[in-house]
Amino acid sequence: MKGEKDMTSQSLYFFNELPNSKDFCPVCSISLPLARRITEVNIHDEDVDIHHECRQAWLIQQTKETIISIAENLKGVCAESSRFCKSIKKKLRSNYQELNELKTFFQEIVSWIKGRFEYFRQAAASVLEKLYKQINYLAEKFNIGEEIISFPLPIR
Repeated sequence: MKGEKDMTSQSLYFFNELPNSKDFCPVCSISLPLARRITEVNIHDEDVDIHHECRQAWLIQQTKETIISIAENLKGVCAESSRFCKSIKKKLRSNYQELNELKTFFQEIVSWIKGRFEYFRQAAASVLEKLYKQINYLAEKFNIGEEIISFPLPIR
């Protein structure tokens, strides 16, 4: 019995000695020396440290995740938006390996939403707020904020 207790305390000591996950790049999983570290802000307003050379891959990953999240929020607005959500996910799986391609795709999504303004008048305020946050996050990352300022979602 006493041996088991010692083993538990040893394993707790071992886990306390593990390096902090912030010391590793979330893109390539290699340690982050200060000289090569940059900090980005993700969609959840959290700081994320990554290698300078991994920034492009991180932005692509974040953009895809945010576009999927936008699609999920669109799903319940109307039948047409549910179909559009499925097509967004399908396109993301097979295409868009470059940031410029994702930027264009994102702009197409925003145009699609703007063209269906009447459906969004009936949408829940919480859905609209999430969409605003996600769309503005990507607009800022792509430096296209001026195009999004006039985004016509009716926040109540």
